[in-house]
Amino acid sequence: MKRFDYVCLQLYRFTTKHFGSSVQMATAYSALSLYYLLHSEDAMSDSAQHLSLKLRRANNDNFGIARSLFFSGLCKLCQGDTERSIKLFLEAVDSFTQIGDLWEINNTNSFLVLAYLYAGEYEKCEKLSLEVIEISKKIKDSLAQCQAYSALIRSYTHRGNYPKASEIGSRCEMLVGQMRLPYMTTLFNLTYGELLIEQCKYRDAVKYLDAARIYYETNDFVKEFTASLYGYLCIAKIKLLDTERGDLAMNEIHSHELDIGSLCDKAFTQIEGRPNLIFPAYRANALYSILLNKLEKADSFYRKASALASDSGIRYESALIDYEYGCFLTSQHRTHEAR
Repeated sequence: MKRFDYVCLQLYRFTTKHFGSSVQMATAYSALSLYYLLHSEDAMSDSAQHLSLKLRRANNDNFGIARSLFFSGLCKLCQGDTERSIKLFLEAVDSFTQIGDLWEINNTNSFLVLAYLYAGEYEKCEKLSLEVIEISKKIKDSLAQCQAYSALIRSYTHRGNYPKASEIGSRCEMLVGQMRLPYMTTLFNLTYGELLIEQCKYRDAVKYLDAARIYYETNDFVKEFTASLYGYLCIAKIKLLDTERGDLAMNEIHSHELDIGSLCDKAFTQIEGRPNLIFPAYRANALYSILLNKLEKADSFYRKASALASDSGIRYESALIDYEYGCFLTSQHRTHEAR
């Protein structure tokens, strides 16, 4: 990540020095926008992207305008503004269609499917994902294909169609194995681990999520997954411990609890991250607090997560947290609050 930061800033500095108000300057502002985005400086990111789009329109740079619309949509997607990101991605697709650039259309659509997913528009997500997969095969764009597979797995998982999600997961795993890219390998293992948790296959979930953790800890460019990855790994290990507790000695249980506690702490190292990535960390810490019978702490985690989720526009995570919190309140005989 440090090298990427350096390149972004150097590109911006070089361009401002040599090109001034030009198409190249607009590219520099886009690079600066991504830099600010990765550091959660959203207002600065939006400002830089606005300047990029303004310069490109002033220079009648139609391709650049389309790219700026795409990057603006990406920024809004990362910020959790799914409605705005969908609008910007669709505008970018229209612009690339007028130019006739199939690769850029397909690339933009591979991110639009994620916006549809987070907005809970599953039918649109699934339909477009299948289109992206077919076009990606024709133009040999494995990255877009893999991203569409991941969105499709999560969409089917969220809708409870586990057999279909598993089928797509097998195809994605084969493709990821051929690509051998740390980012896509981490994304797949994380996505598939989430599916296995929903299927109550906790031991298998731990296997895939641990594999993602290894990639995460040995590759510098996947740091954005921190809260989500460690959160899901905690959840899988807590569920596994619950199912195997009767077969374990007390010292083994204590060892597992310490391991889970350490992972929960790691999940919170980037808790100020993106809305679509932080909720598993809150869920994991709530479940861990319940495991230790620290019920007031669990209540606090659930309340914070519920408040954040309601403001995020990430519908599935919001519903899941409210459901878990409701179950927790019911177990505490707080049925009026649970309703």
